[in-house]
Amino acid sequence: MGTETNQKLNKQEEEDNIPLIAICSFAVITIIMILLGIMMCELPVVMVCSIVILETLIAVCLHNLPIWVHVMILAAEVTAGILCTQLVFIVLACIVYATAILALHFIEE
Repeated sequence: MGTETNQKLNKQEEEDNIPLIAICSFAVITIIMILLGIMMCELPVVMVCSIVILETLIAVCLHNLPIWVHVMILAAEVTAGILCTQLVFIVLACIVYATAILALHFIEE
């Protein structure tokens, strides 16, 4: 009986840590994106941070919508990246968007 209780407690603790892990993962990926945008794409810091904030706000506003809406948003962003000749940076921004959507999904559960 004691082991079953311990297993239930351990499982509950793991489930309680999922939102924290999601937030930390989003933070790490965002920092990596900012550094890559500044160093690899040679873009100004203000522009890179502005895009990160915009991607995060879009994700917060649209995180409850169906998956096809997110796919359309990502396709529009990639198209804009191709037209502006900043495909690498926009792909990084899409990764931030997708990470924010996943983090919000895990936080809500």
